[in-house]
Amino acid sequence: MRSRHLAIAEHLFTQSYPSLQDPKILVSVLQNLLDAIEEGITERLEIAREQKKIPAYSTTLNGKLTAFKLHLSRDLTINPVDFMMISELQELLDQHKHAPTEFRRRADFIIADNDFTLHKISPEKTKTYIERTKSFLSRL
Repeated sequence: MRSRHLAIAEHLFTQSYPSLQDPKILVSVLQNLLDAIEEGITERLEIAREQKKIPAYSTTLNGKLTAFKLHLSRDLTINPVDFMMISELQELLDQHKHAPTEFRRRADFIIADNDFTLHKISPEKTKTYIERTKSFLSRL
C-alpha cells in the first residue's frame, strides 16, 4: 500500500528539509505520517466492515485505532510497538498544537509546554518514524 501522505512526508524529509534546513518541516512530516497511518487503518476497517467482519466503529482517529486493535491487529501481526509509535506521533502533534513556546535548537525542533517540559523532534527520530510507518503500512 502506497499512501500519498507517506510520499509527501518522505519528500518533505528528503528534499525540503535538507535544502531549507528548517526544523518546522519535521512537524509537517509527522503530520503526514499520522495521516498516512489513519488512511491505511481506515481502508482496512472499511474492507472488514463491508465484509461484515467487524461492527460499526467511531470515525475519530482514536475510535478507528481502538476498532483496529480489537478486531484486526492480531490477524495482520501488528506489533504493539507500532501502536506506541502512533501514540507518540499523536502526542507530539497535540503538544505542538497547544504549545505556548516552540523554538529551533540546531537541527531539532523543540516544543515547550506550559510547565516548560521540553519535547524534541529531531531528524534522526523523524527518519525512524518514517521507516516504522512504511513497515506498518506494508503489513496492512
